Parts: sequence; C-alpha cells; structure tokens
Amino acid sequence: MAGTHMTMGIQDMAGPALAALGQRLTDLTPAMRDVGEYMLRETEERFRKETDPVGRPWQALKPKTLAAKIRKHKSTKILTRDHRLRSSINYEPSRRSVEIGSPLVYAAVHQLGGVAGQNIPARPFLGVNAQNMDEIGRIIADYLLEDR
Repeated sequence: MAGTHMTMGIQDMAGPALAALGQRLTDLTPAMRDVGEYMLRETEERFRKETDPVGRPWQALKPKTLAAKIRKHKSTKILTRDHRLRSSINYEPSRRSVEIGSPLVYAAVHQLGGVAGQNIPARPFLGVNAQNMDEIGRIIADYLLEDR
C-alpha cells in the first residue's frame, strides 16, 4: 500500500468486547438463573397439558384410579392431587449449569415409572426438547452479548 496506512488488529477493534465476553464466560450464573426460570415455566406447562417434554400425552389413569380421584378430589388431572409435586419443582443455578428437579422422594417414580405399592407408569415432566434447546441457546447468547 503506497502513501500512508494503519493496521488494526482484532485486539484494537474488539479488545474491550472480548474482555467483557471472557469475563461473562467465567460466571454464567445470571444466564443459568434465566434458564431455570424458563424451564420452570415449561415444566408447569407440561403439568397443565399432561405431556412429556416432547409433547406426548402422559399415560391415562386406570379407570379405578380415575373414579377414586373424581370421588375424593373432584379432579381428573394426572399428578395433581394436591399440587405438591407440581409446586415442588425448583432450580439451582451455578456458574456453569442449572439443576432442575423436585426434592420429593416420589418424584422419581412419577418421572421414571416404577413400583410403589402398584405399578406406576413413567409420566416424565422434566426434560429438554429441541425447542427448549433453541430458547436456552438464545438466553445464553443474550447474556453473553448484552452491553453492561
């Protein structure tokens, strides 16, 4: 190049932005908190719709169980006798992850299926689907790219 010129490297152009990004990458707790809130809403929707993470309906109640539920609780909703399980779902964010679940012992039987006096089919309420992954990616990207 004849005459005069100047050269700008990536450090000159994006140094402060890259430094801020590097700092955010060391502690993703705020983003993980947002992911946890999002997944709480998604899990609540699964209870409302009575579906697993990919949208498949939970196995219907057996006629005998359904009749008892209607008689005792005036409800036909699955996994919502007293809303204890539903309201026990919580999350714990950390610097690199978020844990979502229920502390109730019987939550695992309902999530995975098993035997608890009788055979209980799996009715998954926790999990992540492709749409969730897209939204989680957006949440994390927004956190990393936001101006602070």
